[in-house]
Amino acid sequence: MTERILLSIATLLIIASGLTPAEAAQFTNSAQGYSLAYPDAWNTYVRPGNRGVSIRNFPPNETPEGGVVPPGGAVVHVQVFPPYDNPQIPQWSDDFDVLDHIASGNTVIARTYPASGEPARVTYLIDNLGLREVWTVRHLGGKAFLLSLVCALDDSRALSYEQVLDSIAASIALIAAPTPGISN
Repeated sequence: MTERILLSIATLLIIASGLTPAEAAQFTNSAQGYSLAYPDAWNTYVRPGNRGVSIRNFPPNETPEGGVVPPGGAVVHVQVFPPYDNPQIPQWSDDFDVLDHIASGNTVIARTYPASGEPARVTYLIDNLGLREVWTVRHLGGKAFLLSLVCALDDSRALSYEQVLDSIAASIALIAAPTPGISN
């Protein structure tokens, strides 16, 4: 019964995120207590010891040297905080300050402001690498989910990739952490 309820909730979250169940795959991280939906044509990659997941529209063997994105490629990184053990992203009290820190030194082309009432979001260009990055934050149940999209600067699909980023962010759901010694 519990599994049916969780499956129904997951299906509703996928639909609310803009992905239909037929188009969505599910990623679950039981240790960090969350799940999310992503386009089923994309794939996930979790680096050992990493706090999150990378979701990309290209196979791992197409990752160019330097680990960015191949032509036509896009990747969405999802990092989960706490714990705040990443020296590049210290514990923060203001999402806008964190994203400004991340974008510093790059050409910012779009940004939300606190007065807008919108979630913190920044879009910037890394000209020397030919990349476009979009960063946003979602808070849920005491956790901060830092999401970023990376694609080529001149990719005509950049706006559709941003929709994927937004759908992934909207689909994030907290799940109960497993209780040691108890099985369903």
